[in-house]
Amino acid sequence: MFRRAALACVGVCFAARTGIAQTRVSIQATRTSDAIHVDGRLDEPAWASAPILRHFRQLDPDEGMPATERMEVRVLLGSDALYVGARMYDTQIATLQHRRTRRDDETATDAFAIELDPLHDRLHGVRFQVSPDGILYDATVLATGSRDASWDPVWDARTTIDSLGWTAELKLPLSQLRFNQQGDVWGIQLERLLLRRLERSYVALVPKREMSNGTMSPAYYGDLTGLSGLPSPHTVELLPYVSTSASYLHDADAGSLRNANGEYAWRIGADIRAALTSDFSLNATINPDFGQVEVDPAVVNLTTTETRFPEKRPFFVESADRFAYGGLRSYYNASAPTVFYSRRIGRAPHLSAFGDTSVAFARAPAQADILGATKLIGRTSSGWTTGVLEAVTGAESARTLTSRTVPGQFEVEPLTNYLVGRVSRDLRQGETTLGALFTSVNRRLDTPQLGDALASSAYVGGLELAHSWANRSWGIDANLSRSEIAGSTAAISRVQRSPARYLQRPDAQHDRFDGARTSSSGTDAAFSFTKLTGNWIGSVALQDVSPGYETNDAGLLSDASRRALALDLHYQSFEPGNVFRHFIVWPFTMQQWNYDGQLVLNKYNLYLFGELLNRWQIGIEYNYSAAAMDDRLARGGPLARSAPVHTWYYRFDSPSRGRVTYFSESSLNWGEDDRRTLNVGSGMVVQARPSVQLIMNPTFGIAKNPTQYVATYADPTATGTFGTRTLFARLNQRTLGLEARMNWVVAPRLTLQTYVQGLIAASPFDEYKSLSQAGVRRYGIYGAGLGTISAQPSGVVTVDADGSGPAPSFTTAAPDFTVRSLRTNVVMRWEFRPGSTLFAVLQHQSGGTTSFGDQRLGPDLTGLLSGPSDNVFALKASYWLPW
Repeated sequence: MFRRAALACVGVCFAARTGIAQTRVSIQATRTSDAIHVDGRLDEPAWASAPILRHFRQLDPDEGMPATERMEVRVLLGSDALYVGARMYDTQIATLQHRRTRRDDETATDAFAIELDPLHDRLHGVRFQVSPDGILYDATVLATGSRDASWDPVWDARTTIDSLGWTAELKLPLSQLRFNQQGDVWGIQLERLLLRRLERSYVALVPKREMSNGTMSPAYYGDLTGLSGLPSPHTVELLPYVSTSASYLHDADAGSLRNANGEYAWRIGADIRAALTSDFSLNATINPDFGQVEVDPAVVNLTTTETRFPEKRPFFVESADRFAYGGLRSYYNASAPTVFYSRRIGRAPHLSAFGDTSVAFARAPAQADILGATKLIGRTSSGWTTGVLEAVTGAESARTLTSRTVPGQFEVEPLTNYLVGRVSRDLRQGETTLGALFTSVNRRLDTPQLGDALASSAYVGGLELAHSWANRSWGIDANLSRSEIAGSTAAISRVQRSPARYLQRPDAQHDRFDGARTSSSGTDAAFSFTKLTGNWIGSVALQDVSPGYETNDAGLLSDASRRALALDLHYQSFEPGNVFRHFIVWPFTMQQWNYDGQLVLNKYNLYLFGELLNRWQIGIEYNYSAAAMDDRLARGGPLARSAPVHTWYYRFDSPSRGRVTYFSESSLNWGEDDRRTLNVGSGMVVQARPSVQLIMNPTFGIAKNPTQYVATYADPTATGTFGTRTLFARLNQRTLGLEARMNWVVAPRLTLQTYVQGLIAASPFDEYKSLSQAGVRRYGIYGAGLGTISAQPSGVVTVDADGSGPAPSFTTAAPDFTVRSLRTNVVMRWEFRPGSTLFAVLQHQSGGTTSFGDQRLGPDLTGLLSGPSDNVFALKASYWLPW
């Protein structure tokens, strides 16, 4: 009986530890009509009749060796769910570390996990994981092996612990999975995590040297068979919600717009999920509320590049990989345009009401309201994968005061429609994929101010190819896209002048600013050739973004007018030696040119990484950026030459098996123009109690930038810089920061999460200067060889390039500032029944910006802790109604 069951479960053999031979695992699901009560005890008769899977091998720490502890897994298929029973034996069960975390937290813990590829395309997977204490984790698994924990299906798992180990019983409803009804095979992977040894054991083991990036992905799963004739889950799930909030805002200047007793609001809406077929689903949200989502941290950004915040809103994060486009599997490449960046939907308003000079005070909404959004996701049995997303955000107006008593309104964001469509075709069991993406943004611009600021329409369309061969050891990636935007001359002029391109540069040759344009277009192309597996790996990447290419309406683009070449080569060792268990030596280079053919980046790096025998990890990197031309420094002014810059970086991490783990990282760079930057960060994760986890991450930074941009002004005598002078100053910035989290698991489905971020950034400016000649690295310092400078107590600075000569003087507000920010987010989450959740949220924000520019620790801390603050308290309840 055992021999027959083992043969039915698995067909896999492993050779010696140094040469693991692997054939594809096959696991048979046993059908049952019995009712399975999910309680963590495998005592129903159906479990006894199911074949037992026992053959698990380690990926870490002893690759290819049998798992150190026995394990038995059974798989049952009921009429509406897949059931998995796992018995994890443990000869040292008394040493088990109980770590209770909130759902979907990736804290290191003992765990059992099953990953499924229901579409059997070897590109998309889903993960269900449970810890000995019954904490659930679920995620989608991308083709790269990375995971996205925003997916929240309704499923159940229970566990029991005894003297021999622990047992997990999982129920995975078919209604929560998308599969091809005509097929009878799914991909499957089973994994056990044994914390005390940091051991990962799999049923379908592939050697690290044969996996892309050494990462387990759906391409390496085994086969789950016996799934023919599954019912089509034509289900509809309705998730209505109701929320209420109370806001207490401190702004004393709000006058009649401020309610001293607080502002109260109610909100209702719903999410709808419909399984149209077994492999196509429709998700919709009406008037969504994301009040439970953690706030973004405060940042100080003085560059021309927009800060990219991660998407945290569940509706947009779920299935986000179905809308991904343009990715290269090269290990190093230039910053590529993002065609679709979902944070654009419901973004902060584009306009400020202070564009109207009569406005004395304005209160604008933090983001545009999403009226509704819908997603269609699916894959046909012939290999076509589709994704369509449409969303509409409403027009938004700021409430204004033209005096203390006269209220008004100013439209700051128009009614906008977003449409994203994605289609791909996978061939050769996922080793070749052809794809296309289309995005459109259309706005109703009802006021001249909106029409002058925003494009009325923006479109992007693209094609891509990802091709692998030799068992996914080699890969080629290529993509080509084109953008088209249209609007008023003022709106298109704004795009031409944006930091991504600065077409108004006086010495630009290829594509010059044209104030008469009412449309603009451009292309983006990229190609990479990559060795994906083995001890020696590397890649070549070529990228080209034309000056007119624009994706910032629906996506994110920081640099247009760029051509780039990136080369890299790794040597990685997976065999433990006398010092390291695993190490990487990685040299790589990057060169970038603008469309005038000028070299704007010339970079050489060496990265060394090693995992020591005691499981500590250390990474060290050195970077040398050689002198090059800089067409962004003057922010639309002439070219300048950058100085060589040297950068050192290190990071180390302690093993995660202890109750306290540590990490530290620092970077130091210095340039030959007296540029200096030091950033130091370290932190710890403390499992204070089985149900309480603390995370602390203090940071400290010093930045000295001798050429921080301040302003540009006209000066006909400045013939070397085309009749303008770009005013720079020396910035000496000091930053103190702290991020802290506390996760308290009151019960497996009742958690309290606290996030606190404090930031003090002092930024004084001095030594004002101007570029002396375009294309060189030579500056004249005001008051020290170049004209005069005077600073007034009122906070203004006046510079004159020749004193009493013909050059005009220029006056600007002194740019000194200090940012103080304290942000707190407290979220209680109670899943009172499967799929139904109650949230209680408290958000606190205090601090502000002063004009001091120097760090005054006492006043800064006082301003953070006892200054005026904004506080919002919200309750939200959602209820899952399956039909």
